[in-house]
Amino acid sequence: MAASSGRTLYIQGRVISALIKREMRTRIGHLSWIWLLMEPILHCAVLVLLFEVLRRRSPVPGIDSAEFVLTGILPLLFYQRTSNQVLHATDGNHSLLVYPQVTPLDLGIARAALEIAILYVVCLGFLAVKWLLGFGLEFSDPPGIMLACLSLGLIGLGVGLAGASVSLYVHWVGRVLPYVNRLIYLTSGVFFTIENVSGQYREYLMWSPFAQAVEWARTSYFPIMSTDYLNLSVVFFALTGTLCAGVLAERATRQEARSGNY
Repeated sequence: MAASSGRTLYIQGRVISALIKREMRTRIGHLSWIWLLMEPILHCAVLVLLFEVLRRRSPVPGIDSAEFVLTGILPLLFYQRTSNQVLHATDGNHSLLVYPQVTPLDLGIARAALEIAILYVVCLGFLAVKWLLGFGLEFSDPPGIMLACLSLGLIGLGVGLAGASVSLYVHWVGRVLPYVNRLIYLTSGVFFTIENVSGQYREYLMWSPFAQAVEWARTSYFPIMSTDYLNLSVVFFALTGTLCAGVLAERATRQEARSGNY
């Protein structure tokens, strides 16, 4: 039994590795890799510029406003971009599902892994620019930053898998989910902290895994940030729930996805 399970995991690992390489050739071939990196960089630059023009100061005294916005944008991009990529993982790769070793889950994991890796490179690029400009790199908890971003990426994987499975039967879900993701992106703390708001909206943010993950990233990045409103159990509960829901939904709809009748 153990040997059989190990063999199955080994084969799945080989399949996912091959799919990641295929995705890299498709998306990073020729000069398209430049746009692949520049797209999130330009996205961040535009929002930082808008924040500087409209507000001009950070919501947290002692923290640079550009860095404050970036530490909200980048973590949420891990969720938004990963979920959107996984949602459409089978669209351009349906021909691969004729092979019994390849499943929609494998396609989703491959896309999520590549997207998360790309965004980590973008984050390192911003840190390199900061260092080259002569600013210090002092963090409260570097592993916490990486784990916060990874958690949002894995939540994106679960949501993308579940969305892709449901859209096989309810087609408009695949079109609506990206808009829902944008709403989540704009209301989960890119331009503010949980401490900055009050009343019912603060209660919502306290139970939002997206806002909590952003808070986790920021408190891990800025030593002076307060952790009074940080609740990691919300993030881990959402991570476990979305991944389980996504994997179960994919398994339940696997044959429908292979048939291509959607």
